[in-house]
Amino acid sequence: MAARALRRYPFFLRRLVHWFVPECQRIRRDLREARRILKPIIEQRLERNRQAAARGEHVSKIEDTIGWLHDGYQEQGLAPDLATSQLGLAMAAIHTTTELLTGSLLDLFATPQILGDVRGEMRTVLDAQLWKKTTLYQLKLLDSVLKESQRLHTRDVATMRRIVEDPLELSDGTTLPRGAYTMVSFQNLRDPSIYPDPDVFNPRRFLDLRQQPGQENRWQLVSTSPEHLAFGHGLHACPGRFFASNEVKVALCHLLLKYDWKLADGIDRPKDIVYGSEMGVDGNAKVLFRRREEEVPL
Repeated sequence: MAARALRRYPFFLRRLVHWFVPECQRIRRDLREARRILKPIIEQRLERNRQAAARGEHVSKIEDTIGWLHDGYQEQGLAPDLATSQLGLAMAAIHTTTELLTGSLLDLFATPQILGDVRGEMRTVLDAQLWKKTTLYQLKLLDSVLKESQRLHTRDVATMRRIVEDPLELSDGTTLPRGAYTMVSFQNLRDPSIYPDPDVFNPRRFLDLRQQPGQENRWQLVSTSPEHLAFGHGLHACPGRFFASNEVKVALCHLLLKYDWKLADGIDRPKDIVYGSEMGVDGNAKVLFRRREEEVPL
């Protein structure tokens, strides 16, 4: 929100006006609050480590993001700013997962005929084995629904932003000068030569692709390829996609097995909101829900 607010102003004014923009002021307040919350936790850990070292004992590491970030700062010889890093991690992880979860729900509500099949798969899989990684892997129709929703509703119009460090000539003769900004378009996600009827939400699209010989692992939600760049690809593919996949599937199991859902009367699947090069779910979308009798004890 703050970045979008700043874009209303010319570049050369942003170093000044950010002090007065309400969205930027809120970020600074949130950062101060995060530092206030984290400070005693960090100091407690550092003091514990100092005391252990003074006694000649092994200093055990705590496996959470605060511990990882602190170790990373130390390894690079940098002054730790754990609050900023923690908020940055939360920003990268929470809104993207929320968008995928919400977008998938709206797609399911707009195609209620598939809801029964998704619930049936959940009941069958969870009745046999409750809450293991292998359980989530067996939710193959749900996995296909998520990947198809992600295909149609990307977070950006392009991905893999880069700056050219040295002049680069492409295979077609195009020369990219030093300092040029480059991005890879998401347009191939709607390429009919790759995805037949590309503008249609087909919840079984990737399930069908996975059933082809040798294609079982290529079209999972967490799989990346040049044909599906929603999680990036190659060395810098999203490292959190495995956790995000499990997280969203667990959430959907609870939401769909515990509640009945539908779009409000007379409402179609809301179009995504576009702002600059980014897109997102319409936060004003209206849905109806009610508690249902639980068929699986979650």
